Amino acid sequence: MPPDAERPTIIHGHFKLDSVMLDEADVGRLVAVLDWQTCAHRHPLVDLRILLAYWRPLASGARPLRTDPSGWLTRDEIVARCAPRHGRDVSGVRYYEPSALFNVAVVLQRIFCRYARGRTDNAQFASFGERVAALARAAGLRAREQA
Repeated sequence: MPPDAERPTIIHGHFKLDSVMLDEADVGRLVAVLDWQTCAHRHPLVDLRILLAYWRPLASGARPLRTDPSGWLTRDEIVARCAPRHGRDVSGVRYYEPSALFNVAVVLQRIFCRYARGRTDNAQFASFGERVAALARAAGLRAREQA
């Protein structure tokens, strides 16, 4: 566990590109954070790690949210940019990687379950079962690496 003993705070729970609204005139300016139904009381670095779990694939089966084209920041650049703005030591952010991968796997599993039960018919959801398994394996691997 990271050495800091920071108090938990309210976090979004699945902070990612499609959970935010940007200013139309200045896309570098965040104007709203949407979709708070999975907010929780956890360590403040959890949301940063969840964002990074969605950013470019960490494992086979993980699919990025349009962050592969050139021009997008890398994970390391995101952490470096967040560090001074966050006001916290972000050196321990990798500790939260296994739980962030598991979090993404749970979100995808919920979607896959709806697809498998015929409650949605989007064909792209057919592969989510395999992606869930890949993310769960990656989460376990990252956890073992940290132990």
